Amino acid sequence: MNGDGVEDLKRYQFIFVDESQRIYSSTFEKIIKEVISESKTVIFAYAYAQSLSITEEERNIPAKLQKIDGFTEYTLSDKIRTSKEIASFTRTMMNLNNRARGYMDYSDIDVLFANNIEEAKRLINLYDEKGYIFISYTQSMYYRNSIDLYPNNYDTHHVIGQEYDKVMIMMDINFRYDKERRIQGKEHPNPDLLFYKLLYQAISRAREKLCVLIVENYKLFSDILNIKFDMLSRYQYKENNTNITLSVKKLNRLTKSIKDKLSEVHDNYSLTISETVDMINDELMGAEQKKKVIRNGIKLLKIIQNELVSEEIYELISKYCDYVEETTRTANTELCLLGD
Repeated sequence: MNGDGVEDLKRYQFIFVDESQRIYSSTFEKIIKEVISESKTVIFAYAYAQSLSITEEERNIPAKLQKIDGFTEYTLSDKIRTSKEIASFTRTMMNLNNRARGYMDYSDIDVLFANNIEEAKRLINLYDEKGYIFISYTQSMYYRNSIDLYPNNYDTHHVIGQEYDKVMIMMDINFRYDKERRIQGKEHPNPDLLFYKLLYQAISRAREKLCVLIVENYKLFSDILNIKFDMLSRYQYKENNTNITLSVKKLNRLTKSIKDKLSEVHDNYSLTISETVDMINDELMGAEQKKKVIRNGIKLLKIIQNELVSEEIYELISKYCDYVEETTRTANTELCLLGD
């Protein structure tokens, strides 16, 4: 900030500085000097995680702010630009240990593999027709790298502060996961830039849809694709257990209604009904249902049901059997869908 820039500061009582992690130390010091000497108010907006270079990290403007008397920091929520699903996927992709706690629908996130650069370019063109913005990595002015072979209409420096509904990014042999399962990049041809920071910058531009294209790096592809598969498998497990949990009250209610009326039934039938219902319930609540045991239990209840005089307990057993059969049919359908 030179010349007229310093004079401009004197014109305003309130000063707003966006992308503060990128400003030079000299600019920062001039702003602070003006604010303190003239009792002005300044708001710095920053995201240290989005520092794109080693220089920006070492400059660490946010840390300098912390040392200023009267400074107060407020943290914004996660969902500012991207959807919560893309934000969740990004956190996991940057560190595979950061799995989402609850279910996230990752259907708006595509993970593709290309065997070579030509195949990758065809996929980029295909997604361009779908309205995706392909964001490339900032190139070096002096040294070559595989990133130079891709379209660079939008690179990670030119999209700073921008956002797009649909974003496509590319990852190749420049990326890998370390032993701690964190994403790492090779040394950028511009040694001041950090590949994994540029990656985060590109992904965080997406608002609604994201496509991750992995080129000639099958291990990386497998690791990232597994984020989606892991979520689907956990959700299926959760759904199965949730259905059982939610049905417990109804199952217990139907069971109790039957057992409360067993005093009106012949002792032999009463004991058989009680034990059969308990056996069916045990199988329904088990980790692996034995469908044959449940079916045979239902058959036995229906045989006894036809021998009963009480219409009330007849109806109660019918309701119980109908519910059990409905539950097991639903489970079978879900398993078939999962297999498809």
